[in-house]
Amino acid sequence: MKKIALVALLAPLALGSCGLFNKAPQAITTASGTLMDGTVKADANGSSTLTTTAWSGGAGTIALDLYDYTARKTVKEGEATLAADGKFGFASLPTPKDSELSKYEEAPSNSNCTGKFTVSDTAVRTAIANFRTDATKDVAVSLTDVSGKTVTESQLVYVDRDVTFGGQQECTTNGVKETFRYDNAKFVKGWNWGTITSTRDSSTKTNTYVFTKGVAANAKWVSLSYAPASLKAAPFNLR
Repeated sequence: MKKIALVALLAPLALGSCGLFNKAPQAITTASGTLMDGTVKADANGSSTLTTTAWSGGAGTIALDLYDYTARKTVKEGEATLAADGKFGFASLPTPKDSELSKYEEAPSNSNCTGKFTVSDTAVRTAIANFRTDATKDVAVSLTDVSGKTVTESQLVYVDRDVTFGGQQECTTNGVKETFRYDNAKFVKGWNWGTITSTRDSSTKTNTYVFTKGVAANAKWVSLSYAPASLKAAPFNLR
């Protein structure tokens, strides 16, 4: 009887806890962090390291910019206070205007490429946020990690409807094989974090670019500078 009573007592708790594990994904509504100075240095083998130090650009503001496709220019749509120690926080994120949303376009056919990207709703429109400071030091900033031959950058991506990106494409140009892949990137309407992981290996002539949902675990808010012989990875985004 005691065992039956215990099961009866726990049953409502188990049913109630189901909601904890089945919550629908939510859009991102705020963004915050601590900005740092970052220097990327590459060695002779092409491996890179990111060294960070305390933010030296002073107090001011950090702007969230979106590209306006009608005006053909970048527009500031959000602003947050930037403290002298690099801390900042956006209490809310802006909703892009229609002119700041980009339509999904199929990648052009290329005889050097195989495979195909997929999208659950081809009517989706997207926007990507860019950040910059207005302080003693005015610089572009990003949420980035650099380790070895891999560069990881997390971006705020806006979609105007729930959508899933997937698929893979492989291209070979001048003997270099490049693989572009979406790892089941499920986005909900509104702002989402997306991460691009770029790995380049000149010794094997292979480059891989993977786009996933979420924030990279080791990414830091940094203003990047590049030491001699360092190369910045080419961007890969939804546009």
